[in-house]
Amino acid sequence: MANPEDIEFRKLGLRDYAQLYRMIEQGTIICPKPDVWNNFYKQFVKRANPDRDLLPRILSGWHSTPNEEKNAVFIRQIHAAGEFYNSLNMKEYTWQKEIFDYFANLQGRQSELVVIWKKATVNIVVSNLVQRFRLSGTETISWFVAEGELVQFDENFDRLEQSQMRHRMLHKLYPSQTATVLIERRENFPEPHLDGNYCQFGGCSGIGDNVRPTADVRLKSDIYDCVEKAFVMPNPQIEFTLEFTEPIQRKEMALIFDPPIKYSLSSNHFTLDTDAVGGTGLWYADCKLVEIIMPKHSQAVEYTPATTENFQRPAMMKKNLFFWIFVLLVFGTFLKNSTDLFGLRSTSENSNEVQRETTKKIKVEPVKLPLILPNLILMDPLKKLID
Repeated sequence: MANPEDIEFRKLGLRDYAQLYRMIEQGTIICPKPDVWNNFYKQFVKRANPDRDLLPRILSGWHSTPNEEKNAVFIRQIHAAGEFYNSLNMKEYTWQKEIFDYFANLQGRQSELVVIWKKATVNIVVSNLVQRFRLSGTETISWFVAEGELVQFDENFDRLEQSQMRHRMLHKLYPSQTATVLIERRENFPEPHLDGNYCQFGGCSGIGDNVRPTADVRLKSDIYDCVEKAFVMPNPQIEFTLEFTEPIQRKEMALIFDPPIKYSLSSNHFTLDTDAVGGTGLWYADCKLVEIIMPKHSQAVEYTPATTENFQRPAMMKKNLFFWIFVLLVFGTFLKNSTDLFGLRSTSENSNEVQRETTKKIKVEPVKLPLILPNLILMDPLKKLID
């Protein structure tokens, strides 16, 4: 829960009783400070509360009473005063104006009210960014146009099925789920409305049933540079949180928390309303970069102008990868078969070499055999002659 602040009435920028009561009812204004509260009770409530059960929680009860109870007592006091004045046939506008003027006429610290600024939050997820350029004098300025989805979360940070925020556009309240998003450098605006990163939300784009608001996000250069770096990646998504509070709105714009609200720092159920001419408003919100979401398996690529060939690059890379895997498999099979062939050949050559070496080492010696002369069988006639 946010810490309460003591804020002078004039610094709240309230215009009438209706806006004052709305801020009291939704718990933004808790109650007056003790002295002012006591005087308010005496002037407006005392005659309407004979049972004295609506005494302001001051003196010893100031520090021991929680803010919820103080606020509940203050609301009951206003209801009791209204019923009393109505019983006197006083016009409602008259007594409401008297209550409003009571606080408006107080000066300085005497007019302080106890205030807890409530924040109405919504996230916007940006996708399909398109970068554009324009000339500003002699300088070229870049900016982005994108699509945005309005997202909200519950107390457990689980995403709701639909955003609960409503906003007035063309005299009607719309529960828009999408918005046209512009992202620009805050420094490009000579008189920015807020000091930090902020969003100007509202307006109207589209026609017929397709009307939707515009979220003009204005970022300091260091954050804008992150968006530019993300743009060169394929299909980035960028998430921002928008925080709406009452004091940063213009005079005609109102921030209304719709249901009875527990005392928490933020709420999903709120309405951005206006009584401006045209029935369309522009509200301001502090803007925070939550994260830049990149698709899985993405990697940085060199920035080149957008062409059809560039958009086909991921599919082409996938086909090329399959081709080279096939080539490597074929080459590996060929290399294995070649290795087996060379191994067999080498084994055969080694075997032959061993045989040759073994043959060299064997000493062949002649075998000495006794000389045996064969018996010559001569023909008898010849033998006779020899004899």
